[in-house]
Amino acid sequence: MSLSLSGRRTASWVTTCAVFATACGSVPDASPDASGPDGGAPDARVLDAAMPDAPILDAAPPDASPPVAYEVAYVNEMTFDADLGVVDVASFGLLVNAGELPLDLSTAKVLTFSDDNATVGYEFSLDNDADAQLHKGEAAGALSPLAQQVIISSGLVTEPVVDDSVAFRLNLTNIPTGNFDITARAVLSINDAPLTLEFQIHLESGASTQFSATRVGNFD
Repeated sequence: MSLSLSGRRTASWVTTCAVFATACGSVPDASPDASGPDGGAPDARVLDAAMPDAPILDAAPPDASPPVAYEVAYVNEMTFDADLGVVDVASFGLLVNAGELPLDLSTAKVLTFSDDNATVGYEFSLDNDADAQLHKGEAAGALSPLAQQVIISSGLVTEPVVDDSVAFRLNLTNIPTGNFDITARAVLSINDAPLTLEFQIHLESGASTQFSATRVGNFD
């Protein structure tokens, strides 16, 4: 569009000059004289003034690495017997690589954990002996039989589990008698990419252990 508009403007300007030249005589050449003194070699200063500076092209950006993309399928809702006083549950989550970049399982760690109950002691950790790379479409993690029912048998995770060297662990201490709920969270990190996990923990006197699971990603 800009070239076409420029062409029309140039054509109009030339036509006007041609009419003016016919009516008024020759039009002196207004372009700078590139010849040197006495008609010799062209003056470099004149040539520099006559030629516009070439545009500076932006350097091509370096190739960007693919983003870290992973998901965690884990038991997010759990019920325990409050009469036990202490709960120690492990092996209830899987890490799934959902991106092109391999995940270094040895970098999997817990950054922070917290809960909304001032009485019960809550701690979330990872038992991690892994040193493998997790590739796209692969899962890793250890699962208890009950966790396997709600994560694998339910179809929540269909990717092949290629490593079981990472195990989620949750501890509850100083549990009072009675029935009450705890909302808790933990922030994981793999390849320096964080992901927050949310938990609903139900403590009921005489209850049997029950699990429900979900799947979340760091790109959601």
